[in-house]
Amino acid sequence: MSIQEIEFAKKKFGQNFLVNKGMQTKITNKFIELVNTLDSTTQVIEIGPGRGDLSKYLLGFGDRLTMIEIDPESIEYIEKTLDLGDSKIILGDAYDQLSIQNNIYPTEFALFSNLPFNVGSRIMVDLAIYRPNTYFGVILQKEVASKIKKSTNITFFGAWLNLFWDLKVCFDVSKGNFSPSPRVTSSYIQGIPTGFLTDLSRSLLAKDILKSLFAMPNKTISNNLKKYGMNSQEISKFFTDNKLDKNTRLEWGNYKEILVKLIDYVEQIKK
Repeated sequence: MSIQEIEFAKKKFGQNFLVNKGMQTKITNKFIELVNTLDSTTQVIEIGPGRGDLSKYLLGFGDRLTMIEIDPESIEYIEKTLDLGDSKIILGDAYDQLSIQNNIYPTEFALFSNLPFNVGSRIMVDLAIYRPNTYFGVILQKEVASKIKKSTNITFFGAWLNLFWDLKVCFDVSKGNFSPSPRVTSSYIQGIPTGFLTDLSRSLLAKDILKSLFAMPNKTISNNLKKYGMNSQEISKFFTDNKLDKNTRLEWGNYKEILVKLIDYVEQIKK
């Protein structure tokens, strides 16, 4: 396999290689700065190294670095072109592996990735459920990344990630930095765990409830709780017990408190 053959990103894997060396350095330096604030034994996982364009800047982590790649040809290319030293690269589907206990992921780690456009948001949603203590630095589509800002309209994705991490959109990454060039601008974001909901069953319940609350964005909480499956009596009791107006709508300032109360309430009525 030649270098020319690997130049062509595969659509089925959502590959857009970050080729601008200045931007490569800017992003990896920011991530390394984050990791250096953590314990010196913290493991580092890179999802989807592709050709190793960003991986080469992380090799200083030595045996702390593991790259997970779904494309066998990319692994072969990286092993031929980079001196991995004590770092590891393994074949696997990083998204499917998230929900499996005692798998390719360590218990705690720092995640780095130029996330594939086709699964990036899904990986982040499930990361919150299965690996909530993860520090991360990832590249996402700007449109997706902007949803985490509390200055924008509240959405499920933004609300969900803000529960689990203190988030920062560090800077945008224009499409000209990639090959092939995507149709949209990207952003580099970082997250520091908040310690919210580390219990798996409660996290899964929280996701189901919160998704229901955004099922009909223009509807009130009470109407969306009907979509979740609560009956009128249960909904009425929830609002009465918590002294909430039935016309209340989710906002950045109230959604976490309401969600936590709903988790407790749903667990209670399920007993």
